[in-house]
Amino acid sequence: MILESIIIFSIIFCIFIFSFRTKNKYAFATVPLMIPPAANILTIYFFIPMLKAISLGANFTYILLNIIALVVSVILIIFHSKKFRTATNKYSYLTMSIIFDILLVIIYIKNYC
Repeated sequence: MILESIIIFSIIFCIFIFSFRTKNKYAFATVPLMIPPAANILTIYFFIPMLKAISLGANFTYILLNIIALVVSVILIIFHSKKFRTATNKYSYLTMSIIFDILLVIIYIKNYC
C-alpha cells in the first residue's frame, strides 16, 4: 500500500502546485487531502520498524496514527471550508473531502491489518 500512498500524495501535490501557480485562491484547500497518504508513508517507513524493534503493538499504533491523521485532516478541511463563499461550494467541498479521507484511511487500515 506504500506505492499507492506515494502515487495519491503525488497527484494531490501536483494539483496543489498547479492551483498555486495559477494563483487560485482555493489552492490550499487541497493540502488537507495530502495528510492521510503522508501519514501512511511516514508510519510504514519510520514508526512500524521502530515499534517492531522494541516489541510494541504495531497494529494498534498503525491504526491510531492513521486515525489521528484523519482527525487532523478533517479539522483542516473544516477550517478551509470557511473560505468558500456559497453554501453549495462549501458543503460540496466538505462532503467530498471528508468522505475521501475516511475511505482512504479505512482502505489503509484494512490492507495493513
